[in-house]
Amino acid sequence: MENLFSLNTGIILRKEKFGGLAVKSSTIDVYILNNIGYEILQLCKEQAQNIRTIINSLVQKYNVSLETVTLDVREFIDHAFQNNLLKESGGKQ
Repeated sequence: MENLFSLNTGIILRKEKFGGLAVKSSTIDVYILNNIGYEILQLCKEQAQNIRTIINSLVQKYNVSLETVTLDVREFIDHAFQNNLLKESGGKQ
């Protein structure tokens, strides 16, 4: 079982040509996201996700090795969590 992550309250996501923007409504901090980063946060917005589910979704969609996706997703989740874009949800999946 793994931790579930969901988009923190007060985070506004906006799709852009380059990927997207994540905006903290309380501080107006803006984070520029590439397509993958935007997609990860969008997945976590729709429903709390564990890292394995996010990785599987991206591996199916993009032509990238499982090892590369795993490392990138873990690093992105760590940074997003540290910047309060994501929070851990109560349950585990």
